[in-house]
Amino acid sequence: MAAAARLQEAWTLFQKREGYCLPINMAVHRGTLHAFRSYLYGLDMSIVANVERATSSLITGDGVFVTERVRDQLAGTPWYQRLQPVELPRRPKRLEKIPIFHLV
Repeated sequence: MAAAARLQEAWTLFQKREGYCLPINMAVHRGTLHAFRSYLYGLDMSIVANVERATSSLITGDGVFVTERVRDQLAGTPWYQRLQPVELPRRPKRLEKIPIFHLV
């Protein structure tokens, strides 16, 4: 989470300094990743890709979104308190039973 938050902060500072408006949207999920040469695949890769796609229209600025698995791993940390539940207007079938949270 620290890396995602730092990347978001650095990107925001870069945009302000350079006068750009190019929001960044990140999805963080915990699971199994399969790799074959340079190809990444698997159920968890599909989940994180769907989270990124589904949340990209929710924000006008930068955003970090996490799945419930990540949030559960952060219980007892300051990060946990910064994660707010998100309602997706069009929830992909793969994400029907997966709660999503936004880092605020």
